[in-house]
Amino acid sequence: MSCTVIVEWENAHHTDARRTAQMLHALAEQMRQAMLCSTRAFELLVAFDPSDTPPASVQAAVAQAFGGPAGQTGVETGIQQRLLPAHGSSYYTLKNLAAAQARGDLLVFVDCDVVPQPGWLLQLLMPFERPEVGVSQGVTIVQPHSLLSAGLALAWLFPLQRAQGGLSEDHRVVANNIAFRRHVFLTCPYPALPTWRGQCTAQRQQMLAQGVTVVWSEAAHALHPFPKGLWGTVERAFLNGHDHATRHALASGKTADWRASYWRFVSLQRRARQRRALMQDELGLDTTPARAVCAAVATFYWGCALFSECMLHLWPQRWRALLKDLPQHASARASTPPQTPPRGPTCAS
Repeated sequence: MSCTVIVEWENAHHTDARRTAQMLHALAEQMRQAMLCSTRAFELLVAFDPSDTPPASVQAAVAQAFGGPAGQTGVETGIQQRLLPAHGSSYYTLKNLAAAQARGDLLVFVDCDVVPQPGWLLQLLMPFERPEVGVSQGVTIVQPHSLLSAGLALAWLFPLQRAQGGLSEDHRVVANNIAFRRHVFLTCPYPALPTWRGQCTAQRQQMLAQGVTVVWSEAAHALHPFPKGLWGTVERAFLNGHDHATRHALASGKTADWRASYWRFVSLQRRARQRRALMQDELGLDTTPARAVCAAVATFYWGCALFSECMLHLWPQRWRALLKDLPQHASARASTPPQTPPRGPTCAS
């Protein structure tokens, strides 16, 4: 079976060029190793919006890592490379369009800011040796590098790698580290929802309802970056809050449920405390000040998310317009939900 590796380039706006270069070099090496271990043909397909990303910059980054210009086979890797410009397309739209243009029997999705760890690609593809498997879900983790990043990691959405090899919590459905049989994905692409993220969870629910076999590839690890700086962290929290309130409205029909917003904040704080208790020895949080800093980071992050929910309850149209003008969200361009959202699938955070 042939394989297309699809990389979205929207997240390049949320990180720096060194991160995307690191990701592409790691990906090129793993694709080369996978070709040596099998007779499978590989292609790389990078999808981006040329209205906010110069095509020359994407082409240069790909050529540096893969050893040849887009549209040709890499000199060093022997991998076919293609660029897919898609004007006005956002994160999930880029993935859907790339899947429709892919030539491979298998589709591997990885984001431009998520760095594959050793053995990731081979582990992610291994389940497809079983013909009944339709989806292979990898594990995306975060890796703290300071006390503040440890606090954010313990409060945030992704699991941490534990010292003995396990994870800090159960797996998450993610779109940045996953593989599909092409016909499975095209039958059930990422749905259009009025949220910034979470469409992957709605898609998973639809696939499971259709009887698609999903395998968790626990050894297929990829490393997710933290938001860039204080303002990047606040923006991400605001968008999380927007999505929490919007998903709740989709599921319940209540457009301003203050009680649900409050209890969601309490639940997320409780989850952060549980993760701190589980991981404090491994992260060196053995002093009261260290634990207090981590607790303050969690309260700040989810407090920002709660503030965003409250603003959405009070002034929904004005707050959504403001979120669209945020630097990070300007590139994401999440669609604006209707004033009375219809019922639909509930997506995870």
